[in-house]
Amino acid sequence: MTLGIDEQILAEMAPLLAELGESAPAAVGDVDARRISGHRMFDLVGSRRAPTAGVEPEHHTMTAADGASLDLTWYHPSGGDGPGSAALYLHGGGMIFSLEQIGVLYDLAVREYVAASGVPMLVVDYRVAPEHPTRRRSRIATAHWSGCPSTRRNSGSIPRDSG
Repeated sequence: MTLGIDEQILAEMAPLLAELGESAPAAVGDVDARRISGHRMFDLVGSRRAPTAGVEPEHHTMTAADGASLDLTWYHPSGGDGPGSAALYLHGGGMIFSLEQIGVLYDLAVREYVAASGVPMLVVDYRVAPEHPTRRRSRIATAHWSGCPSTRRNSGSIPRDSG
């Protein structure tokens, strides 16, 4: 059985797909082609909106216990860190898409959350499948990084990893 896109959804997406132009469907298992295609679409969608004002991102990198490098972005209200609590935001991404491919959309969404709530958020990139079949280690390492007493990120609640 082949899965397809619902006709009503496809009709709504038609202008976006026309703007993207023709592209050959990615072969089953061709993760690189899907990343390239996804990157093009997410960048196009993201380019249609301006980032919410009043939120500043700070970019960080942490090293996990196995030596892997993970990118983190700390979003906080301009002019301060907010109420003293924070949220750890772990994005979906379909597990083959990292923030390299879909980051523009998450940047827009997280800025809106922070602006509306005043609560800072830490956004974590993760190692993607199929190269890295589980995100659990990335999430655990991030929880340790964000709870480190030597950073200002130690006052929030860190949810337990369910994986």
